[in-house]
Amino acid sequence: ASGRLIGAALQSTYLISDKTYAEVAGTEFDYFTPEWEMKWEATEPYPGRFDFSAPDALMDFAEKHDLKVKGHTLVWHYSLPAWVSDLDTEEDVRAAMLNHIQGVVGHYAGKILAWDVVNEVFEDKSPSGNRHTVFYDNLGETFIDEAFIAAHEADPDALLFYNDYDLELFPDKLDATVALVTRLLEAGVP
Repeated sequence: ASGRLIGAALQSTYLISDKTYAEVAGTEFDYFTPEWEMKWEATEPYPGRFDFSAPDALMDFAEKHDLKVKGHTLVWHYSLPAWVSDLDTEEDVRAAMLNHIQGVVGHYAGKILAWDVVNEVFEDKSPSGNRHTVFYDNLGETFIDEAFIAAHEADPDALLFYNDYDLELFPDKLDATVALVTRLLEAGVP
């Protein structure tokens, strides 16, 4: 009644194996986020070879139950296939990241309400700098800008988010996150 979406994280395996889980997910919520199915390791386990079978099953469920979907997550230090973690040049990391974003967001363009584009760049207790990842170590902090721009180009109508956790517990991490988002907005990053 308030116009707010109420959702949960869902896994396709439980939708298939647990009737109660599927019933509650399809009747009590109007929004969901795939828990693992849209992460890099699941969607592009090998360079340029996308597998959308698990997230497509979730999208079919969403369509059948008139649910909105938030894609999660395009660029994250965790849940990466080994081939991404092993990249060691600016050119290779950038090409892989942009191809991945274009491939995944492009596949779901017009079907997903929002995306968590970049996930958890700051360490909890040491937010003075970014978490050292294949993305940050090869591209610097502007990998974040590039990821948002690529996601917007792949689906200009999707809402785009930076995602993190425990900001209320770590004031320095909160300040770093606010500074990051402020910088992105001031730079015109979508």
